[in-house]
Amino acid sequence: MMKQSIINITVFILVLAVLWYIIGRAFLYFTLGTLTITTSVFLFIILPIIISTLIFIVSKQLD
Repeated sequence: MMKQSIINITVFILVLAVLWYIIGRAFLYFTLGTLTITTSVFLFIILPIIISTLIFIVSKQLD
């Protein structure tokens, strides 16, 4: 039981890291020219948090 939850948490963190990287790269690529730095940073932080929360909720529902 404990081993399974550790594996789940590890996979969750890895998926999250990959998502954050992809979102960050795409976001900075598309917005650096058009938005201010403050807006870019705000969206860069808020967007992954929202997606992380959604993934967390879904993973909790599946358990």
